[in-house]
Amino acid sequence: MLLDKPNRSPAELLCALTALNAEYARAIDSGDLEAWPRFFVQSARYAIIPRENAALGLPVALMLCIGTPMMCDRVAAIRRANIFAPHVYRHIVGMSVVLEDSPTVVRTSTNFAVFQTLLDPIDYGKTITYAVGEYQDVIEVAETFRFRERVVITDTAKIPTLLATPI
Repeated sequence: MLLDKPNRSPAELLCALTALNAEYARAIDSGDLEAWPRFFVQSARYAIIPRENAALGLPVALMLCIGTPMMCDRVAAIRRANIFAPHVYRHIVGMSVVLEDSPTVVRTSTNFAVFQTLLDPIDYGKTITYAVGEYQDVIEVAETFRFRERVVITDTAKIPTLLATPI
C-alpha cells in the first residue's frame, strides 16, 4: 500500500506497519520461508543481535544476511542442509512505535515474542518461549513498505535450540 506522507494520517501509517509485521510473521509461522526475502529491498540488512551486544555497540550477530540473495541462501540451507527437529513458530508482535516518519523512510521499534512448538515424537506438542525482544526497523516507503534494515534485538543470547529460521 502506497502511503504518501502529505496524505498519510498516523492511523494509516500504523495500519500499514501492523499489516507489514503481521504478513511477515505469518510467512514465517506458516513455513513459507521462500516469501521471507520478499519483505526486504534487495540490498537490505537483516541481523539478529543479542541485547548485550547491542548495548555495548558490538556488531557480532547470531544471524546476519546482507541482501536478499543471502536471505535466499539462508532459506535454501534451511530446506536442504540444516538438520533440526521438526517445529513450528508463532509470533506475537506488538504495536510499532514510529521513531521517524519521512516521505521515503519510516524507522520503527516493535516488541515481539516467538514461541516454538516441537513436532518430533519425543517432545511432540511441547511449546517453549523461543525468543523475545525488539525489532528495530528501517522501512522503505515506495509502492509497498519493505524493510531496508531489520535488526532483531533478542533479550538474551541464549536461544534454546538451533537458530536456523529467521525471527
